[in-house]
Amino acid sequence: MDVSAGQRFAVLEDGPSSSKWVPVIRHAEWTSPKRLAQGTARTVTLMGGIRLDEVSWAWEPQRRIGFCVTRTNNLRWRMATPTCPGGCGA
Repeated sequence: MDVSAGQRFAVLEDGPSSSKWVPVIRHAEWTSPKRLAQGTARTVTLMGGIRLDEVSWAWEPQRRIGFCVTRTNNLRWRMATPTCPGGCGA
């Protein structure tokens, strides 16, 4: 996708627009106060109804973003997803 870091972060900050950048995402909703920092939580629904509860472990505007999955409704995803070293937010 030929966009600037600012454009990419603007889409990621608006939960429902995440699917424009990550097509497998069907819906994303912030589940904690939208402070857009390490520790911010969201629920993401993927194709096929897979639900992921995530917590941000990195949020550096214009630089990087990272989430770890804390819960899912899909056994295969649970088995294939490593946990965050030291837990989310570490």
